[in-house]
Amino acid sequence: MFVAGDLLPLSIVESKHFLKLTHDLDPKFQVPSRKHLSTKLLQEKAREIQSLLKEQLNNAEHICLTVDLWSNRSMKGFLGITAHFILGWELKSAMIACRRFKGRHTGENILHEYEEIISNFDINKNIFCIISDNATNMVKAFNFGVPGFASSVVKDNEEELFTDSDVEDTGDEEEHPFPSHKRCYAHCLQLVIKDAFDKSDNSLRKIIVKVSKLVSHVRKSIHASELLEEEKRVQASNATRWNSQLHMIQSVLNIPEQKMEKIDCPGISSYDRKVLLEVTKILKPFEDATLLLQREKSVSGSMTISITFGLKKHLDAIKCDYSSKFLSVLKSSLNSRLSHFETDETYQLASMLDPRFKLLWAAQENTDGLVSLLQKNASSCDASISDGEDSDTSPPNKKHKSDDFFNFLPKSTPKRQRHTSERSQLVQRYLDEPTLESSADPLLFWKTNEHFNRKLFTVTKCMQIESGKMFSHLENEHGCRA
Repeated sequence: MFVAGDLLPLSIVESKHFLKLTHDLDPKFQVPSRKHLSTKLLQEKAREIQSLLKEQLNNAEHICLTVDLWSNRSMKGFLGITAHFILGWELKSAMIACRRFKGRHTGENILHEYEEIISNFDINKNIFCIISDNATNMVKAFNFGVPGFASSVVKDNEEELFTDSDVEDTGDEEEHPFPSHKRCYAHCLQLVIKDAFDKSDNSLRKIIVKVSKLVSHVRKSIHASELLEEEKRVQASNATRWNSQLHMIQSVLNIPEQKMEKIDCPGISSYDRKVLLEVTKILKPFEDATLLLQREKSVSGSMTISITFGLKKHLDAIKCDYSSKFLSVLKSSLNSRLSHFETDETYQLASMLDPRFKLLWAAQENTDGLVSLLQKNASSCDASISDGEDSDTSPPNKKHKSDDFFNFLPKSTPKRQRHTSERSQLVQRYLDEPTLESSADPLLFWKTNEHFNRKLFTVTKCMQIESGKMFSHLENEHGCRA
């Protein structure tokens, strides 16, 4: 585990310094040879971990998969699949595949590789949803009804896509459930920012080019580096992370103007600074949203609608003097790329079942329909509802800076119609309870309030939709290009 856990080279067991260290720790310990380590010990450890993972996945009632295809710096393709699931009301994530992908990156080839990986783990019946980016080949690969069926129908040179509505209903949905495919919310958010930069006015694009050249010069110039030695390091942008561009702008704005004038490179003017400050002011909530979505140990699917609502309110409230076109393009792209998340029933259910949000994000005229949706998806109430069992015994939650993001939400839920059925009363009692702080763990709430989680079966599968966790950790650790 020392070698595998830290991705160390196998040659470490041949290092004389490592051998001396182990001898000093325990003279009786015999370090395995490199051949024994690679051909036996690591293979045994891999089988042990895979066996444990298979057991966990088979115990998970619902699994959400994130699928990504990328290339490294040597332009070798890789396919990665991560499974997100809930066990004991604790969110767990495990990479079930990171394999070399050879050949054309067509939808048909992606689907073939996916089916092979899933069959190895025998979890097809447990998969509730598949999340991928917006690439055409990904959309085609997972736009299928029954797994395996689309591989003979979807062709990458066809414009018309095969959809779930084209599948003949055989009545075997329980026996052969097929997962839905959804697009990564965080990736859609990145495309919104990209639209704004690409379609903004020429003056802003020229300023961004100036900033990029300045950063490039500082990172290559010994004189400039020494001049800014006491300042924070300037950040370069990269194509796969929109907020890297924001960090680049912020790092340049942190350079004092007096030092900026001494750099042997065309700097940014006072007007440029005003424009860049305006841009950072506009984009700061977008960065906060991105960071909220990409946390490793928190559910993200239930935040998508509230985040979209919050970003729209932010853009409507802000007054922009220098980059008005940037702001207008941002608003337009936000509506066109993210609005469909607000009408998706899965995300609606996830938001309602998150005790931090419930119906706070919903418009008054939509609440009755949303409550009906939740009631329709609630399990039959077999047990009687007794007083006193719905008190929230969750421990108090510490406040985090991220709490400020959801300050726009109202403090009470909109009024709605009352229903008399037992199932309706259960849903109403849940919705009438006070919402939790935004720093609270919704899974801890459902673990504590088991009288609800036994009867609202949608909780497990909807709360684990990982809308913002693609393979960001791979790029951070290994320099892969998403």
